[in-house]
Amino acid sequence: GKPVYESHSVVYISPRFPKMLSSDSETDLPYDSYVADQIQTVTRYDILADAIAKMPYSIRQQSGPALPNEVEQLKQQLDIKRVGSTYEMSISMLGYSPRNLADIVNTVTDTYVERAKREEFYGLDSRLSTLHKERDRLQQEMDEHLTEQAQLMQQLGVATIPTGETSQNVYDSSVQTLGQQLAAARMERRAAEARMAVLKGTDSNDQAALDAAADQAIAADGSL
Repeated sequence: GKPVYESHSVVYISPRFPKMLSSDSETDLPYDSYVADQIQTVTRYDILADAIAKMPYSIRQQSGPALPNEVEQLKQQLDIKRVGSTYEMSISMLGYSPRNLADIVNTVTDTYVERAKREEFYGLDSRLSTLHKERDRLQQEMDEHLTEQAQLMQQLGVATIPTGETSQNVYDSSVQTLGQQLAAARMERRAAEARMAVLKGTDSNDQAALDAAADQAIAADGSL
């Protein structure tokens, strides 16, 4: 014979939830199973505990972290179900007084939506954070190895190897330098062969022309 009040919210669940990897088995669930999983997620302990902790003192009659009995009591009071065959999920709560019913349902709904957005890409933020940490660790390890190698080369009295993120690979630099020297030597050889061919092609005074070319070479290079 007592009046009963109900407060409920409706959450739209995307029919195409995002996936991070094409081979991710988490994205292979049928949509009905996905909705059922979301219904169970709303009453997850951590979500209800966060929702209770957000409620003001006027609703909880206490403050601080949620107690296990509060979480269990709220879980029993909530009624979560799919709205027909639609893409909507209803979160409702009954009570003999309309006071605080809407506040409780809205707090639970907001907490669930906030957590769902945070986990939208199946822990993408945590995966990226892990990858960044692994990249920094590998970079630090590489720098340590290069620094150790540079110290050893200094002790041996040979050329040092630059270190750091902006340093160039010493082997690449050596290969590039040798390649440039080889190309320059080939050009000089072709030029010398061409001059020799011109000198040999002279009908008279071949030896005089060769002697003149040799004198020029000696004058240009003091080491000869």
